[in-house]
Amino acid sequence: MKDIEKAAGFLNLFADNVSAGMDVEPVTWIRENVVDQQSARSSHIDFTLSPFLLDPIDKFLNDGTVKHINLMAPTGSGKSTLFVGLLNYLIANDAGNTLVAFQNEQETSDFAETRLFPTFRDNKALKDLLPKKRHAARKTEILFPHMNLWMVSATKGQLQSKSCRYLIGDEMWAWEKGMVREFLARHHDRFNRKILMVSQGGDKGTDWVDEYGKGRIHHYHWQCPGCQGWNTYDWRDVIYSKEENIDWERFKESVKMVCPRCSHEIEDTVNNRRRLASGGKYVFSGNTSALPEIVSYNFNALACYWVSWADLAVEWILANQKKRKGDIEPLKKFIQKRLAQNIVDLGEKDDVLKIPLTAESMEGYTVEDERARFLTVDVQKGHFWHTVYAVDAGGSFHLLSEGRLEALEDIECKQSQFNVPDHCVALDCAFDTDAVRKICGLHHWFSMNGTVKEEYLHKIKSRGVKLIYAPLEQHIVEGVKCLHFNFSSQRAKDVLAARIKSGNWKVPHDVSAEYIKQMQAESKQESIDKRTGRVSLKWLASGNNSHMWDCSCMAVIFAMIHRVI
Repeated sequence: MKDIEKAAGFLNLFADNVSAGMDVEPVTWIRENVVDQQSARSSHIDFTLSPFLLDPIDKFLNDGTVKHINLMAPTGSGKSTLFVGLLNYLIANDAGNTLVAFQNEQETSDFAETRLFPTFRDNKALKDLLPKKRHAARKTEILFPHMNLWMVSATKGQLQSKSCRYLIGDEMWAWEKGMVREFLARHHDRFNRKILMVSQGGDKGTDWVDEYGKGRIHHYHWQCPGCQGWNTYDWRDVIYSKEENIDWERFKESVKMVCPRCSHEIEDTVNNRRRLASGGKYVFSGNTSALPEIVSYNFNALACYWVSWADLAVEWILANQKKRKGDIEPLKKFIQKRLAQNIVDLGEKDDVLKIPLTAESMEGYTVEDERARFLTVDVQKGHFWHTVYAVDAGGSFHLLSEGRLEALEDIECKQSQFNVPDHCVALDCAFDTDAVRKICGLHHWFSMNGTVKEEYLHKIKSRGVKLIYAPLEQHIVEGVKCLHFNFSSQRAKDVLAARIKSGNWKVPHDVSAEYIKQMQAESKQESIDKRTGRVSLKWLASGNNSHMWDCSCMAVIFAMIHRVI
């Protein structure tokens, strides 16, 4: 009898909460009840400050004809805040078993412990709904009396066996291939199911790109104060000074948004950006062949009033400067993270690099205005391959020596012959790592190793900076200290290829045929990641040896470390 009375009391309490919540709009309820101390803009969650989130929220909570919402949005635009607000609202007003999936376990526990659960404790509307038993609230789940909330990483083991009304997925671009299918199977065809999937832009071949395309796509638009026409937030409508020698202060002052219809210009101010975003709306793109129960929304960082267009323009300019030098990753990240676009056009493939030859001879080759020279060595079992390059003031590389060496003494002779300083000699330590590092330590040379990582974090003047080579490491082998650099193998090859194609790679006409053969041993082709299904362009070997290509990559990294390119 006591259990029946207890259950009846709880149902009455829940009914009171629901009826109280239904008296106000969900966005108003969230603003009045949810405190998020980690929000960057307001401690109380106020979605009117992020107007591009209002339509997705309305579709998720109020539109019974829409079962599935996709939101492709820039980083730092309030996606985590969206989750916090919705989950608080659902628990108090429209309960149902809920599964929230993140790209990995660390993201899951961080969100649960430091972002979400504190808002539950601070929400007075949830006070009587929180479970009293300690075992009902765990690190990444809460078993409420009226519903269960699970937060998991997007792996097959954690996505199976749970049956849920609400499914919420974060950063879908990073999920492994097939995990979206496992995730969507958790609603078990409920008539009142709701799915929300949120992410930045993704890559060709990933489940996220496919799922986003299944929905009726809506882009966020702004209204021109001049002609009253509606325009999508398009990066091509951002104008700025095109001076070759950039004065960044003057450059920032030149940045404006221009209406593509009437050419009305809008100054880059907080008030202007906020006015445009607040008065904006989503416009259907017209893909009527898509499923009507799936709606896909998209907005980019231009709609986020707290992000200046000038800062974005600077980021765009710097990314394109790096692209011209062969490093395409910053531009790719700008497109995916700032413009919130999927990348399905992967750019140019490189079948076989043409190595242009100069009229100079290897014998007695001298370089005018030389800034540095580097000896780099690829270590093999029982022999070595080497290159020696000089770099001039314009950043061009000049080949001075190349070929196979049979013994360590040959490397020492090459160093002496071309007068290369110790701190400009490096050996690849991928093979026989400890032995190579010991040799480098005894000679005061560096060891290097190319890795699959795309970038490494450096602290420069207390600021985090990402580069394609790692901070200097120190290793001790049998009491000998060796200094070592890791670097991104793929991105070093991009920089090398860009140098060759731009004419900044000077190779004498009498170079060996083996050098040319090895420099053409890799080509940039489409590669499919078996884990994620992501299609990307990567440098792949053709089957021929590529030792001097690897030496040349090391020379490029050395030049970047020494800041001569």
